[in-house]
Parts: sequence; C-alpha cells; structure tokens
Amino acid sequence: MDPPQPWYKIDWTTKDWDGRTIPTRHGTDDFGFVHACNDHSMCAEAPMTAPYHGTPDKWTSSTRAEYYGVALIDGEPEIKITTVAEFGHVGPNGAEAPDGKVIGTITSYCQGMTYCPYWING
Repeated sequence: MDPPQPWYKIDWTTKDWDGRTIPTRHGTDDFGFVHACNDHSMCAEAPMTAPYHGTPDKWTSSTRAEYYGVALIDGEPEIKITTVAEFGHVGPNGAEAPDGKVIGTITSYCQGMTYCPYWING
C-alpha cells in the first residue's frame, strides 16, 4: 500500500494560455486531486487539466477562475468539463501551502452529473 501523501504535494502542473502555472495538489476531501477523484470520479490528469489549455472562462473572485472543456467521443462533443483553479495562496478551510505557490486546482467535474463516467479517465 502506498504511503499517505501530504495534501500540499504537487501531483502535476499545467500552464494555461496566459502563462499561469497551475499546480494540482494531492489535496484533501475539500480540494485538489483527492476531492475531484473521490467526489466526482475525475481521477486522471488528462481530463482534469484539459480545460486549462485555454484561458479562464469565468472569474468567480479575484483569485478563483473556472475553465471549461469538452470530452469528445469519435470527435464529437460529449461531456462538458469544468475545472476550477485558485490563484491565491489560501485554499479551502484556510489551507496554505508551505511551498509558497498558489493553491491551484480546487476541483474538476463533469457538468450536469455528480460522477463522471468511467471512460473519462481512460
């Protein structure tokens, strides 16, 4: 069994088209990879970070942005994906990363459903 990871461990980073570096931290039940995977079945890097390959679609605060993407089947749009990033240094429940970098990915989910279909991670 793998040892537990600290919440602030960066699993991967992505840059959006404006050059912002967005870490996806291992996280907790409240944010990051653990939250997206456990609460929304978004458990793979590719679909979680695909929306970052663009610019923010909506700023919900001065430091938080939503990015929208689409999962395709046979080249046709099938499921809309939203990934949310926090560009501040304090995350949910006051979490502050010891590395001084932004919090990064808060969540990623398939719009209109609680859990993404299994194939989204494949």
